[in-house]
Amino acid sequence: MRTIPLLHLISFMKINSLLMLKNSIIVAIVLFTFQQSVFSQLISEDFEGETVGVITTAAGTVYQINNNTGSCDADDVWIITTGNASSSCDCSGSGCAGNRALIDYDSSCDQDATLRIGTFTGQTSVDVSFDWAYDQSGSSTFIATLHNITSGTDIPLISPTTDLNDQTYGPVTHSGLTSSDSYEVRFTYTGSNDWGAQADNILVTRNCSSPTATFTTVDDCLNEEFSIDISITNFGDATDVNITNDGGVSDVNNAGTGTTQIGPFVYGTDVLVTIDGTTYGGCDLISNTITQDYATSSENVYLTISGGSSLTEKWTNVTTGINGTGTVIWEQGGGSIGTGAGTITDEVISIECGTTYYLNAFDRYDDSWDGTIWQFTDKPTSDRTHQVIFSSRTPNGGDQTSGSSWDGNPGRLEVTYKLRWWDARDLVGGYSHDANGNELNPAP
Repeated sequence: MRTIPLLHLISFMKINSLLMLKNSIIVAIVLFTFQQSVFSQLISEDFEGETVGVITTAAGTVYQINNNTGSCDADDVWIITTGNASSSCDCSGSGCAGNRALIDYDSSCDQDATLRIGTFTGQTSVDVSFDWAYDQSGSSTFIATLHNITSGTDIPLISPTTDLNDQTYGPVTHSGLTSSDSYEVRFTYTGSNDWGAQADNILVTRNCSSPTATFTTVDDCLNEEFSIDISITNFGDATDVNITNDGGVSDVNNAGTGTTQIGPFVYGTDVLVTIDGTTYGGCDLISNTITQDYATSSENVYLTISGGSSLTEKWTNVTTGINGTGTVIWEQGGGSIGTGAGTITDEVISIECGTTYYLNAFDRYDDSWDGTIWQFTDKPTSDRTHQVIFSSRTPNGGDQTSGSSWDGNPGRLEVTYKLRWWDARDLVGGYSHDANGNELNPAP
């Protein structure tokens, strides 16, 4: 996992002030983790998204092959409608509702039309179900098949020979499919001055054990990027997996179990990750959309105030505005100015990526800072691996008003620092005040 500089702070103070800056190198943070269930539906068609009327013959998710002959009207084929056929063909009792696919008789047309629904590949076993009805008459036929587009062969589903209303097929498991072949569901009706058929709610789901994995974003605010850690715990029915994505970075073949990282992706990129087991005799796991941006990126830093001869005269807060203005993110003692003044150790402050904050230091007396220092670290100071991000000593900015009471902001303000989680586009500036309240070195 790559490491990143976390936070830089820059302040502009009087020339005799001492300022030390140090990059804090830490492991890139994990923002969120989730486990995604299998997207098991390969075909799901209830026709509610289709336009009422004659179904197109142009290839697509729902289309038909029209082999009618004779004096046929334009609608003597499969159509999308909300009603039943003119015959007694009815499947509303088994679940047909709203839009459904229907073919109805015509007295002068030799009907021969095949409805083609969806397509899928990469499966060895699927479950198929649908609602249907058929009004048999004369020489009419109605058959449904799971059609292998690659080989041109069919797996029979239904082929009724009598009138049947309100029927539901399945779910029925069909195994022995060839994972490299493509399949679709077909409904074929033939008839000459006969009745008709209808179908609705066609559903094909995979019937295999998918891989199991979790997906975790890894933030890199410095470069305005994120990566994705993929932890694969088992293969399901597969013997290995490939990791593919639609975010434009390289795929990983034969990934194996354990954690694999893909990326980086630019902030705001929507990524779908597929754990592909089909090449190895299994099925897939597909993530939800994964993304990362400034709004969801944050990190804790740790503030310690120590040293000096008059610690109880020192009080600090962190705000979103210069000179203690704006929203208070953190304040010493959790109350008004002066409350809880003194030392603190490893106070946790959450910093959001790309957001600017201000650390404001207040001194009760209009005198020097007496040697007190602030120190930000990436971990608690009790952790021997912690690193100092920022340390400052003796700012001597000078209070804006004279006196010896906590008379509020900005009167007791000694200095204010501009803090920003560093990114490549925005170099930070800073502010300080002299004893008369004039800003020194204002940022552009």
